[in-house]
Formats: sequence, structure tokens, C-alpha cells
Amino acid sequence: MKHPSSILVKKDLLFAALRHEETPAIPWVPFAGVHAGSLKGYNARQFLTDGKKLVNALLDVNRQYDPDGQPVVFDLQIEAEILGCELIRAEKAPPSVAMHPLAQSMELPACLPEKNRWQAAKFAGS
Repeated sequence: MKHPSSILVKKDLLFAALRHEETPAIPWVPFAGVHAGSLKGYNARQFLTDGKKLVNALLDVNRQYDPDGQPVVFDLQIEAEILGCELIRAEKAPPSVAMHPLAQSMELPACLPEKNRWQAAKFAGS
């Protein structure tokens, strides 16, 4: 069954709502998260560290749920990893922060951590 918002182009519906305009329906933008990977049989680690699996699972979520919009990944731990935190990866849950860069010293780094710190970002070049 198609979402009632299909009378408008999904992107138009979403942006109209963001502009506080009247819309025929409330846009549906689900956060699929690690659940997206489980629909394809991927565990959380595989889903969040393998770009091809991430894209494959999110495209499948898009086909199955027909949302008006879809975040690629909503995971604050990814932001933490980019900023230099060390993560512990689990098979059935999003990663958790194990250590952060100011744990040993309160001295702020002069620059961000090395390029490509976020492992799932590798799919862009795959």
C-alpha cells in the first residue's frame, strides 16, 4: 500500500512540511538504524562498517517501507568516532563509546583525527 502522501512528490511533501506549509499528510521519515541491516541478515557491525551492505540494506528499507524521506545513518557514535573517540562494536546493537580523546589529557588536539576515521564512509569510494 502506498503512503497517502504519494499525491505529492515525496521530496516536495517533506520540504513543504519543513517550510511549515499545509500538507495533505505528515511526511514519514523513519530512522531505520541497525534494524535496516537485520532485514537483510546483517548484524550491526557488518551494517555500520561495510558501505555496500549499508547501501544495500537502506535501499531495501526504502523499497519495503516507501517512506517520504530516509536518513542514511543516525548514529551519534559515528560523530564521536569522527572526533576521535574509540568505539566498541557489538553484533546486535549500535557501537558504544569506549574511550574519548580527552580521557588521558585535557589538551585539545590541533586538528581532527586522520582522514577516513569513519569506517562506513569507505563505501563512497567502493
